[in-house]
Amino acid sequence: MEFSKYHALGNNFIFVDNRNGENDFSKEAFIARLCDPRTGIGADGLVEIRSCENAEHSSCAFEFVYHCSDGRLGSFCGNGGRCAVKFAVQLGLASANEDVTFCTAYDGEHVGHLSSGSGLVRLQLRNIEQGMACKLDENTYQIDTGGCNFVTYVDDLESFDVQKDGDDTRLTHDVSDDEGFNKMYVQNGETPWNISVRSYECGVNGETLACGTGAAGAALVTVSQRSVFTEPTAVKVNVKVRLGTLTVTARRMGEWEFSDVYLIGPACHVFDGVVGELY
Repeated sequence: MEFSKYHALGNNFIFVDNRNGENDFSKEAFIARLCDPRTGIGADGLVEIRSCENAEHSSCAFEFVYHCSDGRLGSFCGNGGRCAVKFAVQLGLASANEDVTFCTAYDGEHVGHLSSGSGLVRLQLRNIEQGMACKLDENTYQIDTGGCNFVTYVDDLESFDVQKDGDDTRLTHDVSDDEGFNKMYVQNGETPWNISVRSYECGVNGETLACGTGAAGAALVTVSQRSVFTEPTAVKVNVKVRLGTLTVTARRMGEWEFSDVYLIGPACHVFDGVVGELY
């Protein structure tokens, strides 16, 4: 099986062109072995690029199918979606400096754009409508930016035990009937427009170097938490992660409502390869 490896600020993925349908990814254990860094390729998740056969999305260039590194079928992945745009250019399904539209089973259509000049990929995420974000307690919020994201504020991000808290959340949060969650730990900057985050992903069961939908969720929650809504306005938040910065832009339409949500950042092609036998 041929594959490509991509990463987005350390959030890394296996990409497979499966438009001919010859690769079977129905077995979770197989995907988990591929994503294992010791005995497989190593990745936070695996992305299939399929032909978009849904008549409702006939104009889409491809279908994006995301598998978590533990093998479960995931919902959506922001950084994986950005890498998919660059992979689509590699496959000839899209062109740099032009918009490309692709579909997902969970989240509908998304529009991406690779800039050949800056190398940045801009990806449109879902609108945040009333009821898609809420306050759970004095320090934690929940928001759906393409998957369930919990946003928690901490005083000392560097020393915070992300693994322990994320594991505790996973053990107490019922993920049997959904696609899991991301937990974002946020340290505020001097303004709502600059934050630092670390991320725990349930499908990885550990900390990842970046999380795209989680970064967007943390940015939008911070805007709502730290500024009062008066009228529709454009917002831009720089989200610092371990290896760099993701930018989230949107138009704030209400206290907890946003349209035109975009996730912007680099996407890197690491290498191509062929999978041999996996034990």
